[in-house]
Amino acid sequence: MKTIEIDDDVFNFLKLKAEPFIDTPNTVLRRILLPKESSRGLSSTHSHDIEPRCVSQTTKEAFMHAYLKRRYPESFRVRSPYRTMFESEKRIVYFQNFNKQGAVNLWYRLSGKILEMLAEAKKPVFICFTNPADGVVYDIPLSDILSQSKKVNWNRADIEANIDTSNGRWRDLDWNINEYLDKHTAQ
Repeated sequence: MKTIEIDDDVFNFLKLKAEPFIDTPNTVLRRILLPKESSRGLSSTHSHDIEPRCVSQTTKEAFMHAYLKRRYPESFRVRSPYRTMFESEKRIVYFQNFNKQGAVNLWYRLSGKILEMLAEAKKPVFICFTNPADGVVYDIPLSDILSQSKKVNWNRADIEANIDTSNGRWRDLDWNINEYLDKHTAQ
């Protein structure tokens, strides 16, 4: 992977050619510059082909939308006012994004306010701890998080999530979460 600089005019052109929530600058350039490869399926803008190593806000949003599309069969809408919370008829999925390529230590915080609101939901809730730069998603049911919190006597309103990706360990809750790692996304 190489890094390049582009001016505002080129970037704005790429945005015009991009499919919202799907494309990255790389996928747009690949489609324009290498159309034969694109037509053979080597480069497409399908959700499972998102280039995970890009770290822009747009890419994080594309990563979340692509993951939802691939993982769950239903349609989602953003649950306002939360930009990273999505709701369908069947479930709620809340993303926490850490975005640094090669990070071994991922850190997230689930605020007490969010936890309280999600715990009162009348449908299943899933928390997705992601690192889009590495294509990592830990997709964990909130019920499992609350159960483990209780098991280790976590008594603070906020829940800290310090995850060691080298062994899939959620340090704060002394919990191996490898079973929740999305194997198709992880690199």
